[in-house]
Amino acid sequence: MPSEYGANAIITGSLNVDGDIDLGTGDDDIDLDNNTLFVDADVNRVGIGTNSPSTNLHVSGSAQVDGNLSYEDFILAELSIPGVDLQTDTNAFRFNCPYNLNVEGLILALDQHTTSGNVTVTVTNSTDANQMISLSITGTNQSANTFTVSNAQCDLGDVITVAITATPANAQGLRMGLQVRRRL
Repeated sequence: MPSEYGANAIITGSLNVDGDIDLGTGDDDIDLDNNTLFVDADVNRVGIGTNSPSTNLHVSGSAQVDGNLSYEDFILAELSIPGVDLQTDTNAFRFNCPYNLNVEGLILALDQHTTSGNVTVTVTNSTDANQMISLSITGTNQSANTFTVSNAQCDLGDVITVAITATPANAQGLRMGLQVRRRL
């Protein structure tokens, strides 16, 4: 049968618990040993050495991990093309995935020396025949980005094709940033 102790309970000595401990619900923050371990229940964050964690786990000070630590890498691959003419130059670039990747988005920018027509960049996983992103921009000094991605996964060794088309078929000063995240 549960026991209620009111606002404060003082235990001298050890406390042995066989079962679960419910330390509160809602926005009942937990502060152990003056910010040694702090749980901010409002935003579901844990702070070690801080009572204002800014991420899901916020460690203020040094940390040591005995064993493996896994995390996701964020990789930004940027391709700058200062003067490509799509009538004469190669308009497709291919690379093999160095890791298992998720494609997160594409950023395009047209600098001042460019066509007035459409420039479209399409990113495809050629190995799986999946188009992941297609993004178009028109004009001078324009930029656009997309984070709407379908069929976003690429496996180690998959061939990624970046195709550039332009109408009219000349483009200069194109910068492209492909954002991918490593899958672990």
